[in-house]
Amino acid sequence: MANQHKSYRNVLATAAGAAVVASAMAPGAVSADDHTAADSFPDIHEDITHYEAINHLYQAEIVEGHVDGTYKPYGTLTRIQAVLMLDRALDLESDGDYDHGFEDVPDAYQEQVDAVYDAGIFEGNTDGSFGTYDELKRDQMAKVLVEAYDLPMDVEESDFTDRENTSLTEYVDAAAAAGIAQGFPDGSFGVSDDIKRMDFAAMLYNAMNYEADTEVTVSDVGQAQEVIPGANAVELDLSGYDVATDADVQIKVGDEFIDLPYDEERGTFVELQITGYDLDELKDAVVYVDGEPLGMDNDDENNDDDSSDEMELGTVTDVDGNVQQVIPGAYAVELDLLDNDNVDEDSEVVLQIGDDEVVLPYNADRGTFVDLQVTGYEMAELEGATVVVR
Repeated sequence: MANQHKSYRNVLATAAGAAVVASAMAPGAVSADDHTAADSFPDIHEDITHYEAINHLYQAEIVEGHVDGTYKPYGTLTRIQAVLMLDRALDLESDGDYDHGFEDVPDAYQEQVDAVYDAGIFEGNTDGSFGTYDELKRDQMAKVLVEAYDLPMDVEESDFTDRENTSLTEYVDAAAAAGIAQGFPDGSFGVSDDIKRMDFAAMLYNAMNYEADTEVTVSDVGQAQEVIPGANAVELDLSGYDVATDADVQIKVGDEFIDLPYDEERGTFVELQITGYDLDELKDAVVYVDGEPLGMDNDDENNDDDSSDEMELGTVTDVDGNVQQVIPGAYAVELDLLDNDNVDEDSEVVLQIGDDEVVLPYNADRGTFVDLQVTGYEMAELEGATVVVR
């Protein structure tokens, strides 16, 4: 993908709504060149809702107009129109097999439909058709964009009044939590409503520009409690982060910073008497370390990834390793790897077998990495195991 490729899951298994034959977008009908959307479409002006999104997508040649030269911002969006926009936005490529099996896809759109189908962004309808000119519903739109841009799914429930009226509730929640989609003034999301072209443009634009919130708040790593009326204590346990005990740790409440010194006895950063703020403000305060926001992606768990220091040498067979049965159900595995410039006696050598790892300690007497009694695997599994050096 042009924005952020992922391992796609299948999308839009739910049947689309009533089929309405709409005017399809004509590829190449309007060229962005250096013009703005307001310059190019008579029904688009700079004061229209979602103009920034429409203009950006137009100038990026992701959206195009109709054959009559209009954009039709309030018109509905068909599934094939969504396909074309996502195909351009994600820079997808078809494998050329056209193995989607849909008989209702025109020849002109076979490549694009195949690309989004192979990527798992779209499936067909329950009747086996693609529903090329079916209107895309708002809940389906949510699923398409959440899947395509790998938006977080582990989120709180949204408060839309109609969120339970769709089988795609979790995607509606995810789209709302990511801030890419909003509901209506009556509190509903409009789950079964046809998506308008201008609204899809805005939501696609938001998804393309989504950035995960990686800031850590007090609630994430500590607690805020009232100690006496009007005074609160804040305590942070940063042991899961690469933070020195002499680091300058603060929390930011609005435009104000509050210092939290390290308490050796408690093993935490703590201030036991903070006044002038309520508990909710303190719980939502962002944690700063040495003047920079502490990020979720800077914790030890995420930083313990040694993948950059790993080297795969191939399978046991590839490196001329020796696998022998010593007793029924037990095998000896021995690897002579010291001829490899990237391996020495201190290297950690492991065999990766599915999700399992088997460590082969270095044997100084034999000059090899060896485990003389590996159990729980067949010989073929051991011979095909991936050899990893750390």
